[in-house]
Amino acid sequence: MPLHYPEFFEVRTLEQAREVILTTLDTSTEERWAKETPYLIELIGSELKLTRQSTVLDYGCGVGRIAKGLIETFGCRVIGMDPSFSMRELARGYVQSDLFAVTDRDMLDWQGRGGLRVDGVICVWVLQHCLNPQDDIVRMSRMMSPHGRAFVLNNLRRAVPTRDVEWWDDGIDIRSMLLKSFNLLREGAPDAAHTSDLVATETFWATYSVMAGR
Repeated sequence: MPLHYPEFFEVRTLEQAREVILTTLDTSTEERWAKETPYLIELIGSELKLTRQSTVLDYGCGVGRIAKGLIETFGCRVIGMDPSFSMRELARGYVQSDLFAVTDRDMLDWQGRGGLRVDGVICVWVLQHCLNPQDDIVRMSRMMSPHGRAFVLNNLRRAVPTRDVEWWDDGIDIRSMLLKSFNLLREGAPDAAHTSDLVATETFWATYSVMAGR
């Protein structure tokens, strides 16, 4: 097994963060940011039925790209969680909203033990990179209210950062793993017109509800 390299996500600038968050595929980081972001905001808002009363957990929020759009469009509250200290620091400056708070895994777990539950969870381009994605999926599920929904956008194949190779596919099937903690409501592929042909064919999105009796 190649040596895991979580430090890959520690960045110095917003520009560097953008390149890590949206890697260049068949289009540039800048084009992906401009095209995908508004499309995803509308898709997430529709799938999670967001309102001003909604509280959303952005699991793996990065610099707050999606959080900022959700707040500006729907007026909802967003809790961003990211394991990267530098991403969290950049997110505070990028989102700049009283409706946004950012935390790490340990604090999120503490808040969850204290009874915090959210109406929606979003996880965008994150689980493909997590070394132990089952732990993250269970954490997401625990944070949801009984009537909450989760939205996941992810690669079909894994891309774990390592010191030996930039992205390592360990063969874990994230789609199947999600079904152990959630009920599938809807599933689809990103619209190539708002993303790219490669994104549309190599990734999936899905909306879930919480399993009864979890």
